[in-house]
Amino acid sequence: MRHRLLSFAAGLGLAAAGSAAWAATPLETAVREVTVYPDGQARVVRDGETSLTAGSAELLVADLPAAVVRDSVGVSVAAGDVGVRVGSVEVERQPVSGPPRAREQALRERLETLEADQAAAADRVETARTQLTFVEGLADLPKREGAGESLTGKEAAARWPDLWQRIGEGSRQAREAMRQASARKQALEDEIKAAQKALDQLGQGRRERTRIRVGLEADRAAAATVSLRYRVRGAHWQQRYEARLDTDSGRMTLVRKARVRQATGTDWRDVRLALATVAPVSGPMPELATWWVDFGQPQPVRAKAATLGAADRAAEAEPAAPSWTAHGEFTPVYRVAGAVSVPGSNQPRTVVLGRSEMDGRLAVRVVPQRGERAWLTAAAAWDGAGALPPGPVDRYRDGAFVGEGRLAAWSPGEERHLAFGLDPRFEVAMRAVTDEAGREGLISKREVRTRHFRIELTNRHARAVDGSLRFRIPVARDEAIEVAPWFPQAPDREDVDARKGVYAWDRSFPAGETVVIQAGYRLSVPAGKRVPGF
Repeated sequence: MRHRLLSFAAGLGLAAAGSAAWAATPLETAVREVTVYPDGQARVVRDGETSLTAGSAELLVADLPAAVVRDSVGVSVAAGDVGVRVGSVEVERQPVSGPPRAREQALRERLETLEADQAAAADRVETARTQLTFVEGLADLPKREGAGESLTGKEAAARWPDLWQRIGEGSRQAREAMRQASARKQALEDEIKAAQKALDQLGQGRRERTRIRVGLEADRAAAATVSLRYRVRGAHWQQRYEARLDTDSGRMTLVRKARVRQATGTDWRDVRLALATVAPVSGPMPELATWWVDFGQPQPVRAKAATLGAADRAAEAEPAAPSWTAHGEFTPVYRVAGAVSVPGSNQPRTVVLGRSEMDGRLAVRVVPQRGERAWLTAAAAWDGAGALPPGPVDRYRDGAFVGEGRLAAWSPGEERHLAFGLDPRFEVAMRAVTDEAGREGLISKREVRTRHFRIELTNRHARAVDGSLRFRIPVARDEAIEVAPWFPQAPDREDVDARKGVYAWDRSFPAGETVVIQAGYRLSVPAGKRVPGF
């Protein structure tokens, strides 16, 4: 019995000695470099300094975010001319306690505010829809029984042009209000999703953290820098722009910005920040197998594939290990100048990526069917090395903010027309000179609606201004509907921007003069048929 106790005690001593020999050395690291991808992930590089002894050692990096992607961890060691080999890399999840109550409470309060704002935006959409329905009901008055006599009287006929103008303006205002409220509702929905995601990630961060054990073997003692690389979820960035126009010189400055936010559970302090425009892809590159065809053979009854070709794809699929790739030459990466700090609380941080000067060709654009006003535009070509990704744009004219919008993806060499608010010195007036409804045909009777418009464009500037008037006519989906354009002055372009039925008149408008353009259409349908809006 005594012999067994001595053996057991000796075993404990050996185990303790082994444990002490292989005790992990804590390694303090700091985030040095971050690349944020547009799919909600970031690649993080952390560095730490340590002193290695000859032989084997184990380092422990603790208190890393729970959102670290386990299979993405990589380690490298720089120790001058001393040979150091990395052995095992073990990623562990460590439960923790003590929730960050203040941050959680702030997120919950923000969620409540956003949801209340979204409900108010939804109410504004419904209000605008009700107004539009009312206005459209006014437009249908002439079609109602008995309306003809009341509207063709002398007094009523005199008021009809004014009423028609009011209906058109009311419809425009209601549609504009609906558009703005719908856009606001969608923006709030995106913010709610982001806040909810941050709250979820905060909950995950409370439950556990990540620690990494690294086994090393050094040829001799040396001072070393250990670099830890991994991907982490919970980081996002969005391209933003400022377009600034100087009307005197015609120069346009495009300022490229990025709004970065992250809720990874760790602050990024004074890091080198890069922003990738293309997300890494997961999985093998697709291949095509031979597609055999044969006469049909009796087959056992089985469940139908969910989509066309699903069975073929399942047969061709081959097991493969996930791979992550990013193409250097074809993947523009913005590297932000200087050191950048981004808090881990999901609060956005805006950084400037660069600015470009471009020559802008000024002109006005008039779309009278959408409002009797002229928009000042600047045509410019992007001359950068790579394509610009889409994003919101704030517009400034001569230093004053004139509105916001969205810039679509912009390719090198492509010319764009950017709007810079309304031009108060260019007047637009449109009125109907013909608005008739009737019936024609002896045997095959048809309902006919004819609308002709006179559009007056007056340039109050002290110099000539180039401009473009755009006008649309109905386009029939059914061959029984006939539409004939009425253009006393032939348009310069048709199917503008690949939009069928949209025409453009491009002119130079002399200073102080009024140019008149007339346009319209004639629409006819078989008797008894009704086209909404006519």
